[in-house]
Amino acid sequence: MQVPHRIWLAANKAAPWPCARCDEPVLRLGGDDPDRRGIIHHHDRDRSNNALENLRVMHDLCHTAHHNKGSHRKLAAHLRDAIVSGAYAPGAKLPSIEAIIAETGLSPMTVRRAYGVLAAEGRVVVVPGRGTYAAGR
Repeated sequence: MQVPHRIWLAANKAAPWPCARCDEPVLRLGGDDPDRRGIIHHHDRDRSNNALENLRVMHDLCHTAHHNKGSHRKLAAHLRDAIVSGAYAPGAKLPSIEAIIAETGLSPMTVRRAYGVLAAEGRVVVVPGRGTYAAGR
């Protein structure tokens, strides 16, 4: 992995960083231990924005698992976490498909599939023409 030197120095100076996916410490970038070796990930996908607050570090294995998951499953996991954490109270309206598309750039089908996953789990109720609401548990 080729990382600009100043990013590598900044990331290692702040080490250990918590992995952005599993919260276990990333002991260093590169290295021999694949369970603790880290990869720098640009949070906003803009590779030119190297501000430390935009950088996320993930273990190699977490990074691979994160990027091998379908986009609809990633979105469903994000929304599930928000529902479970209480960000959306039971009965609260979730963002519209259009709002999620505008924010993430995902396709309408991907967003519908994510809401479908959550509906199948019983975490949301989809009301055609009205919106998607967090289910009461």
